[in-house]
Amino acid sequence: MWTTDKFSGLGQRDTVVAYRKLGIDLVSFIVGAARNKLPDGVTVPMPPKQRQAALDYYDAIVRGQEEEEKAELQNLLFSLFTQPLVGEENPGDFPSYRFLVFYAFREDGAMDICNNITQVISKMVFFGRACIFNRILATMREQKQGFFQ
Repeated sequence: MWTTDKFSGLGQRDTVVAYRKLGIDLVSFIVGAARNKLPDGVTVPMPPKQRQAALDYYDAIVRGQEEEEKAELQNLLFSLFTQPLVGEENPGDFPSYRFLVFYAFREDGAMDICNNITQVISKMVFFGRACIFNRILATMREQKQGFFQ
């Protein structure tokens, strides 16, 4: 039987901190890539719209406008998690996948254990679904529609 008890761990402080850390790391990586500020000459190719979304988010942070920051962050995340394949592109070239590859390495240069990498993927999927859901809710509010209209 399915119950909401399955979600009881999501509200625990350790879980919230772990999800928040991954989100911050992902966004920091993407903004750093867009600004060509990753360490040791690491470059990450980005589609122009995605790069612009990252730069717009960075500019909003610099201006310190909280509502603008939220909107630009939502736009950035939405662009990351809805990036279409164009032509001969390989999903492995997407900035979010590149982040995942870098994140899979430990400080000593070895790959992290599978269980940890799987948790990272799970957290990224959570963020992706959340940002898409937020876009759906925003569209519903804008069009004054509910789920069943």
